[in-house]
Amino acid sequence: VDVGYFVYSATQKVPFRLEPNHGRKGGGTRVLAKGISGSFVRDVMPLCRFGSYTSRAVDINRDEGYVACISPPNSVNNFASSVAVDISLSGQVFTNFSVAFRYDEEVFVRSLHPSRGFASGGTDVQVLGGPFANSHELKCRFGTNIVNASFHDTNHISCLSPTLDQVHEVQKVSVFSMAHNPEIQTISAKSEDYVNEIHTCKTYGDGTDDLRDDEFGRGFILVAPGGSTNYPLKRATRWLRHNET
Repeated sequence: VDVGYFVYSATQKVPFRLEPNHGRKGGGTRVLAKGISGSFVRDVMPLCRFGSYTSRAVDINRDEGYVACISPPNSVNNFASSVAVDISLSGQVFTNFSVAFRYDEEVFVRSLHPSRGFASGGTDVQVLGGPFANSHELKCRFGTNIVNASFHDTNHISCLSPTLDQVHEVQKVSVFSMAHNPEIQTISAKSEDYVNEIHTCKTYGDGTDDLRDDEFGRGFILVAPGGSTNYPLKRATRWLRHNET
C-alpha cells in the first residue's frame, strides 16, 4: 500500500501593511508588504494576490520582514479602482486581511523648466502636467534618484535636481575585417616565341676593306637564346650584327 503525506498549514494571521498602498492603473508599481515576520517558509518564494490576480513575489527580506510585489494593471481586475491584497508565505495558503490597494489616475509630464542643470544638482525644476495629488508621497525621480516634490496645484509641482551619480558604461569595441576569401595569386611570365634568325653578312677581303655585295664573301649567324653560332663561308668574316641574348 502506497502512503502519501498531506501537511496542514495554520491559517496565516500575519498582519501587514502596504507601502505604497496605491499605484498607477497601468501596473508596475513595486509594493512592499511590511510587518511580516517569523512565518517565511524556507526555499519558497511567497505569492502576491491583487484581487483575482496572483503572481510570485520579486523579493523577500526575512530580517526586515517584508515581501516585495509588482502591482498588475487594473485591467486584469475589470478596471477596478481598488483591489484587496493578500500574501501567501507558504505558496499555498493566503492571508485574509485583504489590505486595500488603490489605483491612481495616470500622471503625465508635459514639460520641464529648465530641462538641464549642473551635475552638482540643486536646480529648481518646474514640472508641468498632472493630475498631481497634494500628498507627502509626491516624488520626482531623476534616473534612479528619487527626491521629494513640492505641490503647487494639480498641474504643477517642482523638484530640486539631485547630484548626478557616476554613470557606469560598458564600452563595446568591435573589430571588423573582410570575410575570409582564399585567393590564388597567379604570376605569369611571358616571352616571345623562339625565333631562329639568319643574318646575312657580306664582307670582302680580310675584313678591313669596304663592305660590298660580293658573292664570295658571304656568311650568316644563327642567333638563339644562350648564345649564337657563326657560319662564315669564306675567309675572315666581319659581322654587322652580334646578339648574345
